[in-house]
Amino acid sequence: MKYSGIGGQAVIEGIMMKNGDKYATAVRKSDGEIAVGEDEYISLTKKYKFLALPFIRGSFAFYDSMVLGMKTLNFSAGFFTEDEEDYKPSKIEVFLQKIFGDKIDKIIMSIATLFFYIGGYRNIYVTSYVSWKSTQKICG
Repeated sequence: MKYSGIGGQAVIEGIMMKNGDKYATAVRKSDGEIAVGEDEYISLTKKYKFLALPFIRGSFAFYDSMVLGMKTLNFSAGFFTEDEEDYKPSKIEVFLQKIFGDKIDKIIMSIATLFFYIGGYRNIYVTSYVSWKSTQKICG
């Protein structure tokens, strides 16, 4: 089967489809109407040819995917911001905001990063320990 180059992703109440340098995002608004946005996104690997070299192009392709994905997600989220007027924060949100203020986002990200590193190091050490014990039993 021949490669088509067409891809896409889900967005809030819609979908984004991409082919080549052009992409379109269709979103169902809260009143049922479908809004369509079309645009062009030229990747870094096409703008700067040296970024298309093997071993580094994957990182920049990932970056391009993230940028385009966030662009289309923000586009679709823009149709649903009026719902925030009815939003009431929960008791725990009010409590955390009172204690930590505007720094709550940074604190939560720091805790999540800490757990990420602890989990990663735990896996490294457990794997090394199991390999060492296995080698001891075989050779020992």
